[in-house]
Amino acid sequence: MSTPSTTRTGTPRELKQERAVRTRAQVLHTAARLFAERGYEATSVVDIAEHVGMTKGAVYFHFKNKEAMAIAVVEDNYHRWPALLEEVRTQNLDPRDTIYALLDRTTEAFRT
Repeated sequence: MSTPSTTRTGTPRELKQERAVRTRAQVLHTAARLFAERGYEATSVVDIAEHVGMTKGAVYFHFKNKEAMAIAVVEDNYHRWPALLEEVRTQNLDPRDTIYALLDRTTEAFRT
């Protein structure tokens, strides 16, 4: 029987959770790259799984479907907004130029 701090295989839970977080991030990064290169419609979950080096089922462990992956990609990019906004604010631009600078930085973040 496993203890609260280990899994049935004896792997510490923290290590397993850290690995799951890293794997999810890797899947998300790969999905974002393939969506950008090929487009959403032309990219399948199988494509993403193959590029990450895992099975389709393993990808589905982290995301229920391709749409959920795409939403997570967008949400990940939007989490960058506060830092982008703060960076732009330090330039003391007028309101219109602040918006333009923020949009430029956001576009760059989505592109890269």
